[in-house]
Amino acid sequence: MLQPSITFSGFVIHEPVTVVTDLLLCAACLYYYSIVRKSHAKYWPFFFVGMALTPFFGAFGHALYTDKNNILQLISRCWGIVSVFFASLGSIAMLQKSSVTRFLNWFAVLQVLTALGLIIWLNEFAIVKVNSTVGIFFLVGGTQIYLKSKSKPGSNFILIGVGINALAGIVHNLELSISKWFNHNDLGHIILIVGLYFFAKGVLLFQNSNHA
Repeated sequence: MLQPSITFSGFVIHEPVTVVTDLLLCAACLYYYSIVRKSHAKYWPFFFVGMALTPFFGAFGHALYTDKNNILQLISRCWGIVSVFFASLGSIAMLQKSSVTRFLNWFAVLQVLTALGLIIWLNEFAIVKVNSTVGIFFLVGGTQIYLKSKSKPGSNFILIGVGINALAGIVHNLELSISKWFNHNDLGHIILIVGLYFFAKGVLLFQNSNHA
């Protein structure tokens, strides 16, 4: 559903509520970064930084352009792809080092390079969705299911976060909106804030158990 624009002092702001929810998501991710960084978790702080920069640039891409495949959205999408890469590395780092972890790390590197190349070439949001599906749902979700089978603390919460992220994706794909002023983008952003909280909580639990 297309969100109406507003005019402020003669300046047109497109999708104003989406801009606000993007910035709320950015602020939440910076908060999650601040608490996860203190735990010295490997790679996860970079995930939250990337997740903060994604909606930050996205907010201005929505506000300033009617064409949503603009340069600011391209920067936002690149950061989204990079953030998924760090989530993958962070999740893999929770495993014991082996030939499997080396393979998964190389797979994550190949994935991020492929996705960045495609997004720079095509600048289509579909690339971001496919990359998130592979990185978050298969790599992160798969490693956390394995860790859960080994009774590792925190994996349950990260898996809840993966599930909530999937819900945000469903809302976005089906364009489920509450009203023209609170559309699928806005609803998806609020759901992501909740989902990323569980990621942060899971990482903290894992780190605390390792330093106990």
